[in-house]
Amino acid sequence: MAAIIVGTTPTIKYTFTNIDTTDLTEIFMTIAKTPCGTPVLEKDLSDAEVGDGEVMFQLTQEETLSLPGGCYIQLNYKLTDGTRGATDPEYVGVGCNQKAVVI
Repeated sequence: MAAIIVGTTPTIKYTFTNIDTTDLTEIFMTIAKTPCGTPVLEKDLSDAEVGDGEVMFQLTQEETLSLPGGCYIQLNYKLTDGTRGATDPEYVGVGCNQKAVVI
């Protein structure tokens, strides 16, 4: 995953190879400073755009400005049959921005 530049509005996209995204009943994207740390940011299904085999979350300028210098992103989800799954936490660098304010 590419680095996130603070103050921008990136889209976090995850492609599933082993589940049908139309079966998602719940999904949470969390961002934490460490792989198993307390989330500093969380988004759920109401914030997601679900497509064929993929889920996307748009971050706001304010959200990226609040991120630590590097972070870990993880998805937790539940399917219509009750199956719960999670992705491995993935490290993402957070780059600086010389204009680190909301514009």
